[in-house]
Amino acid sequence: MLLSLFISRLLVWISTAHKRDIGKMKFFMRQRILQ
Repeated sequence: MLLSLFISRLLVWISTAHKRDIGKMKFFMRQRILQ
């Protein structure tokens, strides 16, 4: 199914981005919560 493929890719992207861009992700989430 297309949704499961999207979710699996999203999880892989999150796991890699979590190691590199943790500061950027926190800043982005904070900006979204404030708005």
